[in-house]
Amino acid sequence: MYCQRMQLTDAYTPSEIAVAQVLMLLAFILGFFGNSSVIYGLRNIYFGVDETRSITLAFSFGGGLLLFAGVTSLIPLFWNLNAVVTNQTINFPPNFNMPPAPYDQYVGLGIAVGIFASILVMLSGTVFLCYKLPEGLSTKISPSRTKGNSCGLIETGMAEHVKSRQNFSGNDNHAFQSEKDG
Repeated sequence: MYCQRMQLTDAYTPSEIAVAQVLMLLAFILGFFGNSSVIYGLRNIYFGVDETRSITLAFSFGGGLLLFAGVTSLIPLFWNLNAVVTNQTINFPPNFNMPPAPYDQYVGLGIAVGIFASILVMLSGTVFLCYKLPEGLSTKISPSRTKGNSCGLIETGMAEHVKSRQNFSGNDNHAFQSEKDG
């Protein structure tokens, strides 16, 4: 088999291939930074950061980048789909001994998977762009106490056992107290 390296600047390289290589790299970079921004926003929610502006800004920025990444990956996919459906020719050099166009072309599963994945990326970007924090709710998580019980052990039947241990040392958590020797 004869192999030769094809450069983006070669005259016979199809324009959709040259543009697709650049756009797919750009889509990868945009998706990486979009996911990083969304992870930062989710981190702020998880750790209870009470700055809703930073959370909504991270989600909006990440959603916008993900939406843009989906669009930049759809462009080369549809361009290649058009080239396959219309059976466009490629002007190979004579030493390649290849016809300018195959006799028959069909759309493969790779293009369909790529289009589906791009749509999912755009959908996730749209979800993050449309996300609103619930009004009146704080992002801080605070423990709730049950009536008459400070450690929530009534349901397990351990509350009476813990209450009867008054001669133990320790102030923090009754479940981790130890008996004094002697």
